Amino acid sequence: NASLLEVPLWCNPSLIGAIALSFALHFAILYIPVFNSVFSVAPLGLAEWKAILCISAPIILVDELLKWVARTFVDPPTVVTRGKGGSLKKTKVE
Repeated sequence: NASLLEVPLWCNPSLIGAIALSFALHFAILYIPVFNSVFSVAPLGLAEWKAILCISAPIILVDELLKWVARTFVDPPTVVTRGKGGSLKKTKVE
């Protein structure tokens, strides 16, 4: 439930590599003529890229909102302390 603002992408090099590889393969399929015919696709124009960005950008905002709701209401931060007799006690952080 960590926000993208709290955990930057560069903290996970495997994720960066996977994203870069995915982008490279998508661009290869879209813009290398041999792959166009193999996969029966056509290169995207500026209007299609704008549509992709407009449709996909809100997903990040909605995901961040859902993470905030989960952190705040579903699984709020707790502090674990040792009570009498050695038992563990969880208390919510206000």
